[in-house]
Formats: sequence, structure tokens, C-alpha cells
Amino acid sequence: MRFRAMFGFEYEEKRLLRFIIIEKLEPLYSIDDLGHFKSAIIDISLGIHHLAISKEGIKHRNITINSLMLRYTSDGKVQGVLSNWDSACNKDTEGVYNGDRILVGMRPFMSKDLHVGRPLIYCERFDYESLFYSLCWISVFYSRGKSRPAREISEAYRDWKRWNSYADKDIFNAKTTLIVSGLDENYLSSFFSPLDKCWLDPVRELLYEGYGARTKYAKRKPNIGSLENRKEGEDSSSRLYQNVFNDETLGGHVTFEKIYDILCQ
Repeated sequence: MRFRAMFGFEYEEKRLLRFIIIEKLEPLYSIDDLGHFKSAIIDISLGIHHLAISKEGIKHRNITINSLMLRYTSDGKVQGVLSNWDSACNKDTEGVYNGDRILVGMRPFMSKDLHVGRPLIYCERFDYESLFYSLCWISVFYSRGKSRPAREISEAYRDWKRWNSYADKDIFNAKTTLIVSGLDENYLSSFFSPLDKCWLDPVRELLYEGYGARTKYAKRKPNIGSLENRKEGEDSSSRLYQNVFNDETLGGHVTFEKIYDILCQ
């Protein structure tokens, strides 16, 4: 519609209006069927991996509870959708984006590694760790598609409010505690509590083992040189630790294949 048609021919201002028409999506935390919720998360995890291993090597870098969405198809099925791609990078641009050491993403949901450093390469596992924190957050603060009443989550809110701050050291410590100790079952909504044993705790275990393996490797690293210089026939039982640690997968512990196996249980 033209302004001139609305306001008459005396209206002389020339202005161009553009409308962007996009698909209507619903936030994943609004779902009230746990089976549909799980199906949508599997869709999203497949999308994360497909883009990460694609020719372009795309990483999302800002997975939060607000970027996990869903659509209802014409036949009534639910599909998971990952939105908010404004912080994404590909293999050609990640060095450009990360080289300035500016923090990308929302603190409550980013990998704990990003609170203590700004790596030049954004690992695929960072997106899976963000997905894990998002699932924990939804499981605590939502139930059957709605926010839980304040009286039900007062204690959880008191413990989790430091996640939503700018105190990187505090958030790093809180996430480390979660990975080491697991979620307090009393914090979970009854609707999402079945996810703890089948999804949340097994994924947490992968992160725990991966970060633990990296710590052990770092402690043994000073001895690698002397091990490599041993003469033939001498003890080589520590040969495993002579290899460079694969930080992208935390020593092979945090991979798409392992996470996908858990999600399909």
C-alpha cells in the first residue's frame, strides 16, 4: 500500500517500507508433551552436527532457551528448529569473529571454557554444552509449557541467579559444580524429571569425564618429553598420554555420536 493512497496526493514524502515475512515458531519450553519435546531436541542436535560437518563448517555459538524452537507440521507432527543465527560463524569467518576476543553468546548457557578464555576456534562441543545447560534450565524453571510458580522455585532461583550475571568466575564455578555433582533432583519440575536419568545425567557424565581427562593430561604433560626419550625396551605404559590431547572433543568424550546415542535412548 502506498502512503499517497492513504493520505492523498498532497503527501510528497517518498518512503519505502519493507516487510519480512517469516514462519511462526513456538519456543520449545512452551511444549506440554514430553515425547514431542524429546523429538524436537533430537531434530535440533542433528541440525547442529549436520551444519558443523558441512562444507561451510557452521557453528551456532549462541544456543539458549530462546533459540530452541519448534514448528507444528500440517499433519500435526512437531519439528525442532534452531533459531537466532546472528552470532553464527563458519570455518572461514570464525577466526575473524573470535580474533577480537569479544565474548559471544549468553553467559548462562555458554560453555564453561568460554568464561576463562576466548579460543580462536569455536568447537562443536561448545554448542552441545550450551544445549545441555539450556535443557537443565528448562527442566528447572518450566513445566507443561508454562513458567513454574515462584513458590516452587525459590530455592532453585537463589542458587541459579548467579548464572544470569556478568561474574564469569562465579558462573564458571557454578557450571563446574553442576558438571561434577549433577542437578539437585529437588529442583526439577515433575514434568521434566524423567529427563534427568535418561538425558541430563548421562550428558553431564560425558562432560565430567572429558574435563577430567583434560585435567589429567595437563598434569602429565610435563613428563611427556622424558617418556618419548626412553630407550627401546623401557617402560612405555604411558604411551597413551604421549599423544596430543584432542580438546575439540575433550579427548573423545564429548562427541555428537555419544550425545546422539544418549538422546535416542
